Amino acid sequence: VQDNSLPSQPCIAISTLFLRIQPDTSLTYSIYRLTVLPIVHNNDMYVYTNLPQVFGIDHIDRRVITWKEDIDIKQCIFSRIALCKKSPISKSLAKSSCLSQLLDNTQTTTDMCHVTRSTEIEQDFMQIDNELWLFFNMHRAKQCHIYSNSNDHTESISINEPALVNIPCNKSVQCIDTQMPITSCTPHRTLVTASQISYSKAQPRIFLPIKNMKKMIVSSYESQFGKTINELIDILSS
Repeated sequence: VQDNSLPSQPCIAISTLFLRIQPDTSLTYSIYRLTVLPIVHNNDMYVYTNLPQVFGIDHIDRRVITWKEDIDIKQCIFSRIALCKKSPISKSLAKSSCLSQLLDNTQTTTDMCHVTRSTEIEQDFMQIDNELWLFFNMHRAKQCHIYSNSNDHTESISINEPALVNIPCNKSVQCIDTQMPITSCTPHRTLVTASQISYSKAQPRIFLPIKNMKKMIVSSYESQFGKTINELIDILSS
């Protein structure tokens, strides 16, 4: 997760690590699954849409691999050794357009990315990974209660703004206006990192606000929309 204090915030994409190749091997690609986070601004939802579902990065040669079709990804086995029926496409990270902009902390624009805007927001939260949830459509503060299945202990948390929050799996979570589904625990660890630490590591739960991440995606959409209007004007006037 990238959350900088720069005037233009970079991206709103979560990368979940599938496989990290050990540095002493000849294979240098680290494979990631990419989950795009929705951002709500003035009751409209913005989402990046031209991003790969799974990609790999060679940090030494600065190359990226992607799969052409979703079916190709489903035919892969991601473990300590990645096995795929079809070979991925390899290209320079500098030429991978939107992905390269989102992964580069020095970028101040995502003009290569395609952004969609929608007024239909079906839910206020989504699960990112094991115990990690995104609350993105906040009309008011949410007071949630976490009930333990093993004892009578109840934990209360307050979510006052759009944020990434870790919610325990295998426990019942009841918010004021929402009953969150009980999810099973998966056998892997989820790590949340940011360029600027905006939460205390001493806190029992991760709370990472995402309000500073909306500026760039909204700006990208407005730029994209302006270009589309100008193209239509040129077509109609020709």
